[in-house]
Amino acid sequence: MVRIQRKIQDGLDILEYFTVREWHFDSEKFNTLRAELPPIDQKVFTTDFTQVEDDEYLLNGILGARQYCLKEPLSSIPRCRRNLKILYVIDRLWSLMFYSFLVWMIVSYSDTARYVLDTSTDCIKSFPLVKNFVTLTEK
Repeated sequence: MVRIQRKIQDGLDILEYFTVREWHFDSEKFNTLRAELPPIDQKVFTTDFTQVEDDEYLLNGILGARQYCLKEPLSSIPRCRRNLKILYVIDRLWSLMFYSFLVWMIVSYSDTARYVLDTSTDCIKSFPLVKNFVTLTEK
């Protein structure tokens, strides 16, 4: 596993050079080609990318990669979205339980944390808005 991880790390180090730099490509010939096309060809071969909507382009690219590269049918998208929502809820609940347990452990086994919690609770109860709310709920 260490050998495989080393190969992965070496590949990522090589890829990093290309992914973290900004690249500029000269497109003068492309721009002159656009100007030289007859109007009929300009309609057929769209070269004006200012008219392309980015969101629609990315959505079509993702759906195309899913359908043609990953060989997954588009009919499975609702099932995948449902699974993703379920996994999201499970992740949030698991994180909440973990951090609640962590806070409980700290408060249970630390006198300092218990003292800070008691002091902060007393300070919060002394605020006028909270004090009014507490007296309303006690009645």
